[in-house]
Amino acid sequence: MTNKLSGLKDLIWAVAIVICLAALLVGFFFAAISKYAGDRERPVLALSPAASGAPANKSGIDAGVTGSSGGFATVSDGSLKTLSGSSDAGQSYIDSLTFLVDSSLSSLKTSGLTAGQVWVGGSGLPMSDIANWTIVYPGDGSSVSPANAAMVAKPSVLLIAVGSDGMSGLSQEAFISGYETMIRGILGASPETKVVCCSVFPVTDAYTGADGLDIAGAEQVNGWIQQVCIDTGAWYADIAYNITAEGKLIGQYADADGKGLSGTGLSAVMSWIRTHSLS
Repeated sequence: MTNKLSGLKDLIWAVAIVICLAALLVGFFFAAISKYAGDRERPVLALSPAASGAPANKSGIDAGVTGSSGGFATVSDGSLKTLSGSSDAGQSYIDSLTFLVDSSLSSLKTSGLTAGQVWVGGSGLPMSDIANWTIVYPGDGSSVSPANAAMVAKPSVLLIAVGSDGMSGLSQEAFISGYETMIRGILGASPETKVVCCSVFPVTDAYTGADGLDIAGAEQVNGWIQQVCIDTGAWYADIAYNITAEGKLIGQYADADGKGLSGTGLSAVMSWIRTHSLS
C-alpha cells in the first residue's frame, strides 16, 4: 500500500513538472515574438524658432517662395505693385542695384553714378528680338543672355529699363509675351532676385528716330509694362515721372538726339530711385 502511494506521488510530481515546463516554454515563445513598445510618453526635441535661435517666419508664406526677398518677392498677386516714395536710401543703395538697360540708359554704364552692374546689349536690345537678347557681362566681357547673367550674378534687386528700342510694328501681345518670358527666365535662374520694371521715357519733339517710339507711343508702352508687372509680380517704377512734362521728355534732361538721357537726366533718375527704394 505504501509503495502504491509513493508511486502515485511521484507520478503527480512528474505531471506537475511537465506542466510547469510547458508553461515556461509557452512564456519564452511569446516573449520572443512580442515587440517592446517602451514608454508611451516619449521626449520631444523642441525645434521652434525661439528654441533653435532661428528667426520666426511670421509671414505665413513658404520660405522657398520669399527667401530673403520678404514682402518684396517677385510673386504675382494679381495687382500692380508700384514703388512709392521713401526716405533717401543713399548711394549705397544705388551701388547695390543691378541694371538691365537699353539705349535710353546705356550711358549709365560709364557715368560713374553707380558701382552696381549695368547690363547693356552688345548690339542693342530691340524688343522685337527679345528672345535672342545678349548682354555684355561686366565680369569678363562675355556675351550672355540676361538669364545666364542672373544665374552667375544672383542680383538682389534687378532694375529693368527697356522697351524703347526696336518697337516699330511690334504688337501689344508680342511685347508683353516677350517681356514676361524674359523675366521668368531670370527668376528661374535666380529665384531670390527682386525684379523692378521701369517706365520708358518719352522723347522730345526733336526726336526723329525710326524705331517706332514717339510721345504717344511711350505712354502706351508704359501701360504694357504695367501689365507685365501685374502678370509676373514685378514692381513698377515710374522713373520717367520727374523728368517729363506734358507727356514729353524735358529738354534739359535729354541727350542731343532727343531720346537718350543727358548726364543731368541720369542724375535725376538716380535721385528718384534713391527716394523710391525697394527695402
